[in-house]
Amino acid sequence: MSRGRDIDDRDIDHASKSRSSGQYPPSPFQNPGRGPDSSRPGIGRGGSSQSAAARRVPDRQRALDRDLPVSKERRRRLTRERSCFVSARDLRTLEEIGRFRAVALDDLASFHFKEDRPLMDRNLQALSDQGLLHCRTVLTSKLEKLRLVTLTVPGKRLLDQERSRNNPLLESRQTIHAGIRKVAEISHDTAIYRMYQAEAAKIRSSGGRVRRVVLDYELKKQVFSPLARARQVSEDCYRQSQETVARENGLRVVDGKIPLPDLRIEYETPDGRLETLDLELATDHYRNSQLREKSRAGFRIYGASRSRGGTVRDERELTRGILSLR
Repeated sequence: MSRGRDIDDRDIDHASKSRSSGQYPPSPFQNPGRGPDSSRPGIGRGGSSQSAAARRVPDRQRALDRDLPVSKERRRRLTRERSCFVSARDLRTLEEIGRFRAVALDDLASFHFKEDRPLMDRNLQALSDQGLLHCRTVLTSKLEKLRLVTLTVPGKRLLDQERSRNNPLLESRQTIHAGIRKVAEISHDTAIYRMYQAEAAKIRSSGGRVRRVVLDYELKKQVFSPLARARQVSEDCYRQSQETVARENGLRVVDGKIPLPDLRIEYETPDGRLETLDLELATDHYRNSQLREKSRAGFRIYGASRSRGGTVRDERELTRGILSLR
């Protein structure tokens, strides 16, 4: 997995210095080279009609103080800690980000917003202003800046609450994540979103429907917890438990281990059956033995360059190489 470095602290420091002087930096969601949003009163140039103190109050706080929605399509939703204004589209966007933990902004624009970047900028800015998501920048191992977006804890709580209320827009069984788990693995983790999109397009084209996605560390909890208890009893109990745990989770035991996929897709077929598809993203550092193990486990394997601009290659491009290793 590619190593990265979080440079978000420097971004925050720069933003705080800009705010203290009454000047706001450009939106982190805008394309590079775009200036501040001068359409907002009191922000950037043309805002001299308001005092400096008023300009330093975030727009979201003024909106909440007045108890007014930030746009006509958004409505007020209450959580234990705050009130916020989100639309049906906003909920879907929050869920799209939260189920993968972190999504590169370029990928979110391409797949979720269908290349409508102005719409993405407006929607993400509104959600960020309310503290529901966060944009950050990391440096990859090749010293490339990767701009990505994650949910905040309040953003996750909002989705969890809406799901507990049986909101039909959200998948009731989908796990939602907030923040970044490991910055060092973020290039690999964000590439998983592109791998997912390749398979999701195939599922939709065949008349199916994706129900939820399961990340590898979710599967680790389901698999390793019972195995840890069995190992404390005896080695025989551990081996027997391996077969049982693997079968219960739709996995296989390979050479005394249970390989886990990077991503599991649960989807509904056109005739109503619920199926699963396990995907593995093989990066440049994978050894031949690892590829053989993942192939024997029944995973569909994709390949990706370590570069953030690298494409996700279909598993058919790797199949001949994997078969030749057996």
